Amino acid sequence: MRIGDEESEPWEGIRIATRLRIAFDLLIGRLSLAQRVAYTDAWLRSGAVDVDELHELVSRRHDHGVRLGRQAMELVDPRAESIPESELRVLLRMAGFSPVPQLVVRAGTKFVARVDLGFEEERVAVEYDGAWHGETAQLTRDRQRLNDLQEAGWRVVSITAALLRKNPGWVVAAVRDALLQSRDYQRVLSP
Repeated sequence: MRIGDEESEPWEGIRIATRLRIAFDLLIGRLSLAQRVAYTDAWLRSGAVDVDELHELVSRRHDHGVRLGRQAMELVDPRAESIPESELRVLLRMAGFSPVPQLVVRAGTKFVARVDLGFEEERVAVEYDGAWHGETAQLTRDRQRLNDLQEAGWRVVSITAALLRKNPGWVVAAVRDALLQSRDYQRVLSP
């Protein structure tokens, strides 16, 4: 796909794509939907481009593949703090759920935690645990955080890289079960 002068800039004697064009290319690339969204989330989170500016570009383009870009654009959210968190969010969105990235959990006015993905009404947190969560110091902090969330009445579904890659159906089912259990629990508590 040709890159016009308005989508390129000079650099050391050649022309390179602008940051906005790079974001556009991420959206329409040959990767999976989850990967296209995740890499675009990261690019937006870096501050390289503005989400509204990218949305406007995608909406006015008619290039080959732009429909895929529009689909990905509907799922983009620069609040995600890692590629796997974005991929997890896309998996859940494609299953019909609407988790909120980086949701702040409070018990009254007291800060409890900021969870990777959350369902506030149901009090369900979905946490992506990358490899560094296995380190002793981090594991200790994670367990305290888990206890704090549970004490505040939250259910926590922990997802690892292996689960996300090898068993996405289980991931969706685990989140669905946690949401259903939470709704049943809340219904019992409500008069």
